[in-house]
Amino acid sequence: MKGKVAKNKMDKMDIFILVVFAVPIGAVILLILCPILIDVIKLNISPEQSVQVEIVGKRIREYQSPGTGEAPSKIYSTYIVAFKFTDGSVKELEVAYTSRDPKKKEGPCYIYDSLHEGDTGILIYKEIENIEEKCKNEEMRYDYRLFVRFTRDS
Repeated sequence: MKGKVAKNKMDKMDIFILVVFAVPIGAVILLILCPILIDVIKLNISPEQSVQVEIVGKRIREYQSPGTGEAPSKIYSTYIVAFKFTDGSVKELEVAYTSRDPKKKEGPCYIYDSLHEGDTGILIYKEIENIEEKCKNEEMRYDYRLFVRFTRDS
């Protein structure tokens, strides 16, 4: 009988600890992730936009992940292309993201390599509205724009 009472107290203690610690931690994680998930969903359901553009610039952003004892570090590259719209505005879109071995400086990015400054054509992309207001940091804007494709004028 004593063993059963002790087990019941232990079960109640486990539930108490779960409620006191796990629930608030889970709520905080959910509050952090919800806005991110909402923006990802908004971007994916937003309509594709088709506009005449000229490519006015290209650049590569690179950053290296820290390595661990078992996993070596990797260089992550973000390939960015600047498109000039007919109204004169310029928007940068990330055209590809790759991970490569840090020992190899060159890595293929076929989309990026096929686009050249001065090319004109139709850009198809998605964008969450009013991202300039939402993202004061230019680097964050890539998270709210999605490159779909570019069709060069013949």
